[in-house]
Amino acid sequence: MVKVNQELEDTPEVVNEYPYEKGWIVQIKLADTAELDKLLNVEKYEASLG
Repeated sequence: MVKVNQELEDTPEVVNEYPYEKGWIVQIKLADTAELDKLLNVEKYEASLG
């Protein structure tokens, strides 16, 4: 973990109100960016719900 959003300790509602701006929870740094290739795209994710 690289950084934690300390602002959420006092105002956790920010996660719901501004999820793409101020509502981030943690920032992480990947040790191996090749792991990203294992993530599902939207089509594969929706097919897995099936």
